Amino acid sequence: MPESKLHEYKAETEQLRSDLDSQIPAELIDSEPTIEAEAREGAEHGPGGEPSSSAWWQVRQYRWLDDSAGSSERAAQAIHDHLVGEGWSYSRERESADGPGVSDGYRRTDDDDGGWYVELTWAETTPDRAESLVLLIVSPMTVLGSDQPKSERTGPVD
Repeated sequence: MPESKLHEYKAETEQLRSDLDSQIPAELIDSEPTIEAEAREGAEHGPGGEPSSSAWWQVRQYRWLDDSAGSSERAAQAIHDHLVGEGWSYSRERESADGPGVSDGYRRTDDDDGGWYVELTWAETTPDRAESLVLLIVSPMTVLGSDQPKSERTGPVD
């Protein structure tokens, strides 16, 4: 059985999350982020899968921004510029038909590890509405292994 890289991927996703969060201009930040991090298993296995089950590590960060018009778009643009400058490929993933939400995807393929994925979901300015930015980072696939890292949640409680 191949060795699990979940612990390595956990550390790498946290470093990437911190790096991307630091790209947001300080004047746009309104509060501390809420961060959810967890090992995820492949669709063919439910919870409690075998150590050989496909798995990945993912981190989702929710960040409320100040209420100035366009703060979400400016924050997303700063992260976009950084990712593209680091060689990540970009694609528009989704635009909400009934609201102001936009999701942009970024992919990077490493020779040894397969693909990394980052998704930014941001809001186009809507009058009288708080703006936010959601950052999702997904590691390449590995196997679950027998010593999985624990899920975590930090930040303000909703």
